[in-house]
Amino acid sequence: MERARKSYAAKLLLASLLAVGSGPAAVASANSAVVGGNSVAAITQQQASNTPKRLSPRLQRQLNQQPQALQRVLINCNDAQALATTITAAGYEATAISSKLVTARIAKAYAERLTAMPGVNYMQSPRQAVTAMSTARPLAGVDRIHAGEGFDTPYTGRGVIVGVIDQGFEYKHLAFLDDAGKSRVRAIWNRLAGEEPMTDIPASGDRVGDIGHATFVTNVAAGSRIAENDFYGVAPEAEIIMVPSTLKEDEVLEDVQFISSFAEKEQKPWVINMSFGTQMGAHDGQSYFDQALNDVLKAAPGRQIIAATGNDNATPIHVRHTFKAGQETVRLLVLPVVYKGTKVSIWANHADSLSHLTLRPYYVDENNVKDERDEAHWAERVTEEIAPYNRKQGFNIELSATDVTDLHTLLALELTGHEGETFDAWIESNGGSFSTIEGADYLPGDNHYCVSEMGASTKEAIAVGSYVSTPYYTSLGSDTPTDWGIGEAGGMSTYSNGGPMADGTLKPDVAAPGGVINSAFAKTGNEWSTSFNTITASVRRGIRTYYYGASYGTSFATPFVTGIVALWLQANPNLTSEQIKSILQQTARHDAFTGDDPWHYRWGYGKVDAYEGLREALRLADETGITATRNATEPISISREGGRWRVLFGSNESQVAVSIYSLDGTLLSQNHYGSQQRGSELLLSMPTERGTYVVTISTERARLTRKLFIAK
Repeated sequence: MERARKSYAAKLLLASLLAVGSGPAAVASANSAVVGGNSVAAITQQQASNTPKRLSPRLQRQLNQQPQALQRVLINCNDAQALATTITAAGYEATAISSKLVTARIAKAYAERLTAMPGVNYMQSPRQAVTAMSTARPLAGVDRIHAGEGFDTPYTGRGVIVGVIDQGFEYKHLAFLDDAGKSRVRAIWNRLAGEEPMTDIPASGDRVGDIGHATFVTNVAAGSRIAENDFYGVAPEAEIIMVPSTLKEDEVLEDVQFISSFAEKEQKPWVINMSFGTQMGAHDGQSYFDQALNDVLKAAPGRQIIAATGNDNATPIHVRHTFKAGQETVRLLVLPVVYKGTKVSIWANHADSLSHLTLRPYYVDENNVKDERDEAHWAERVTEEIAPYNRKQGFNIELSATDVTDLHTLLALELTGHEGETFDAWIESNGGSFSTIEGADYLPGDNHYCVSEMGASTKEAIAVGSYVSTPYYTSLGSDTPTDWGIGEAGGMSTYSNGGPMADGTLKPDVAAPGGVINSAFAKTGNEWSTSFNTITASVRRGIRTYYYGASYGTSFATPFVTGIVALWLQANPNLTSEQIKSILQQTARHDAFTGDDPWHYRWGYGKVDAYEGLREALRLADETGITATRNATEPISISREGGRWRVLFGSNESQVAVSIYSLDGTLLSQNHYGSQQRGSELLLSMPTERGTYVVTISTERARLTRKLFIAK
């Protein structure tokens, strides 16, 4: 505690001693960062000498750089609705996200006025997420979802709203039309085009250029059944809301509120898909974003958020280190992505509102020759703060694409701390990696604690990893399958991020098929224009041709679970987010790949099991007195697992008859069963010879006929 009370001048003196090479004994307490011989604390204090404590350093810098421009902000306060009303009355945009969080667009002068208002606690600039498939684009993987395997039930998502926040929607793709050619999209909010929410669907897509990500994602979750192929979604009769988004933190919160409000007015359950994320943050589930989403999910039953863990597992984007021997200095080497810029997030693990780390950034070339810049250079690229939401010290380093001129120039980060103090560092997804130079003492990177922020890190939400349904795809017009090399069929996808969270929270929650998957391609996306070989099917309607193709990623495992949760919410619309998480944990499958551990840092609680989860949702509905499934089309469903066909009953039946026919209409068998209770099941006794058979299940309440294929 004593060293935390040292004056700023003393810390700067010690930092200067470190800059000229003094040893550890001479530098007993350097608690502020060092930049090119000067401390980051000194620089941030110089650039924001009048900074109110209620502004984050990064936001203050942005306000100083563009004082007249409207800046996007997150505001933590005591009364969000009252503050939003005040800001709106002043002529600015503001939205109350939860009881304590407001998003707004304000200029510097008004931001400074807000800091003096009672009840305003802290303001910060929002983070930027990226789609979880951006590493694979324009590449794609292949395979297809056979919606009839494992979750082909009469629970089709009818009466449930599936919201997708993403980029690259082809609004009128065949995948989102019903049999009469009418759109199943209930609403669109295209803020990228400056549009207000609408229910009349425009003919164009969301005009995001070469991105088609959202079209693929939405079809996996809720795409329509098309006679010409099997690439329909898990909840093919759900109601769809599309929200093209910049994926900035504040906007995503507003997008969630829009979908939730729409569903609430119609008294319908909802599930939102978030196939995006960021590595910028403390990975402890305590950000204002996480707190706000937790509040939304706990506010009422019938709502859940499903988020992607990310696709960085093959890249060393994380370092964790605990300092030893009194005081220790360690170094990290960042290999930037020149054409995109690079972001690094560093967090001390001590939640005590004290500074524990000293940071000294500089550049090096491939021969480890230093290139140290002046204070002004690093002041524009490095920010330090003690975050009020978790009381931890954090650094953000942001390099633009022009900061690094070629791949021979690297970023070095020198960190000093005291014995027993721990820090974590992450590089932004698809933004570089931690590297080494031969003969230099840089800490090696790893891929632990990398479940994405902004969705998957939210504790009430579901974080989804990807396993390989098949590594192969076959292009349209080809008979030769291609192996994409994403892992062994049934095994964890090589790219899927692992957990847990940095604070020990067990994430991911579950694994789902994420590669190779066949789904809808947007003609505006580069999946269609530059990767034509990954197109696996085309369907013509009138003068229009629609395309389906192959891809992989946690982006597509996520909507698989989104669709499954929509089925469960149809069966039991009163499920809480806590119950949905519990169902996933209790019913997840384990096999030779997952092992028997209850939770694994990459599998989560196992592989999602739609059928067993549906049974549990029905059982919970009975416990709570719900007597009718929401918008159920039939009270009977059929599922296949491991070569066995099972019949699940969604209502109580007094008599059941099962008839099996060959395709030419010959009756092969007929069996009569006694009464069946809601949630019970029967195993079908199917023929052993390969072929297609017609199964008819008759009860006093319903009649169900399905074609079933026996492979062997």
